[in-house]
Amino acid sequence: MIAIIAILASMLLPALNKARDKAKAGACINNLKQLGLASHFYADDFEGRTVCSYNSSNGDTWDVMLFENSYVKNKNLYACPGDDIPRSSNNLKRSYRANREIFPRIPDDSDVCISHVKRPSEIFVLVDYFVDWNYYSSGSGPYISYGGDMILDARHNTGWNLLFCDGHAGFHPGTVLLGTTCRYTD
Repeated sequence: MIAIIAILASMLLPALNKARDKAKAGACINNLKQLGLASHFYADDFEGRTVCSYNSSNGDTWDVMLFENSYVKNKNLYACPGDDIPRSSNNLKRSYRANREIFPRIPDDSDVCISHVKRPSEIFVLVDYFVDWNYYSSGSGPYISYGGDMILDARHNTGWNLLFCDGHAGFHPGTVLLGTTCRYTD
């Protein structure tokens, strides 16, 4: 009898794990959509300009600016439920990186108006990607800079989630993010 229960449990466990992973991926997409709404509200209040990815004059990042200006009220939105990577500090877990082409770095880059993006349904704003804020000193940041195609770890089985300029969020299969999904002027 115990052997039968053990066999049944071993058959059901992979299916339950797969369902749990799908639920986490769905919650991640919901987080991205909420962050997208917050970003669009920010742009509406600032003459269409997007929030900057990093402001070197005060050290603020896009997520801090959205939270401190009350566009985001729940810090848990910044963490993908599927993000189980340990961080090197006790800082807030952040699971998303901004596309620097859309969320510029200030004062290095010029402002971006969301209405100037030519292919908003194809250009991503945020990507579900490992972020450890302690590594800023080594050149890493809360953004991805355009440099051609990027190879990313697939957090959600065979790909990752993206938020696009038009506000939709979706799953991107594979591990290569094509450079054409970054540049809004091409």
